[in-house]
This record gives sequence, C-alpha cells and structure tokens, in this order.
Amino acid sequence: AGTSLLKGSFVQYVWMTIALLTIFMGSMMAFRETILKKRLAYSTISQLSYIMLGLSLMSEEGLTGGLTLLLIAVGVGLIVYASLIENRLDVEGYNLDALEDLSEEEIAGIVGEDRAPAVLEKVRRSKRKGAVCGIIMLVATAIALPLMFWATWYGDPFWISYFWLPWLVGGLLCGAACIAIDMRA
Repeated sequence: AGTSLLKGSFVQYVWMTIALLTIFMGSMMAFRETILKKRLAYSTISQLSYIMLGLSLMSEEGLTGGLTLLLIAVGVGLIVYASLIENRLDVEGYNLDALEDLSEEEIAGIVGEDRAPAVLEKVRRSKRKGAVCGIIMLVATAIALPLMFWATWYGDPFWISYFWLPWLVGGLLCGAACIAIDMRA
C-alpha cells in the first residue's frame, strides 16, 4: 500500500494543485506586501508549499527534495533564532551597526576623540567583511546556478544531487575570510 494507494489518484492531483496554487499565491502576496513581517509570513507559506509539492509527487526524488527542504528550513530557523538571541544581547554590535552609516567625523564626535580610532577600525573591518562575503557569495551563486541548470538539462546525476556545493563552500570561505580579517586587526 503506502504511496501506491494515492499515486495517480484524485487526492494526489488535488494535493499537487493546492501546493502549486499556494506557492504562486504566497509568492505574489509576498511580492506585493510592503510590511516586512507580513512579507516574511507569505514567503514562509510559499516555501513550505514547496515541501508539500515535493511530498505530493510521491516519488523518491520528491520525498528527498521535500525532506531536504524541510531540514534546511529547520536549520535556517535555528540559525535565525540563535542570531536573534545573540543580537538581543550584543549591544556593542548593535551600536557598531548604527555607526556604519555615519561619517568618520560624526563617529569621533559621538564616541570621543580618544576612542575614535578603535571604533573606526571596527567599522572599517565590518564593512570589509561585508564586502568580501558579498563577493564570495555572488561568485558561489554565479557557479551554482549554471551548474543547477546544466545538471537539469543534461541529466548529470552528480550535479543534480550536488549543485548546492558552491554555496556551502562560499559560506565556509566567508567564515574563514571573516576570521582572517579579524585576526589581521
């Protein structure tokens, strides 16, 4: 029994149709929304519908894709939760972020002339890390997207399974680059 009972049935087609409609509607509603919290909610519903679509295919690939997206969603959720908790306690980091938009003279006026060089160095280092990581992840995306489409068009089984590797390597390189930038200071 199992999935063979539902596969090809009316229930599977209704499930797939609802998942596709929810993906489309969630994306369109998120696109039109101007309030960030509502946009995130619509986007989350849309992304969860991708998981439901994968499961509704009732195939090994669909199940693998759906469960992979589910694990990614849980992992990202945990990372976001942990960073929110950390950022709630990181007053210095919050203040540093607020200073990034100010000129060097304004920063010196706020923190005082004696602390200005150290604070300015932290601001510059933060900007360098953001720029380096941005470039690394753009390169990773420029590599991963063609691999994904190439694997799909030509049916290369290795890259169909591992097209996401450039993003993983990019994330690791970002971490290494941030550590290196911090160690140079």
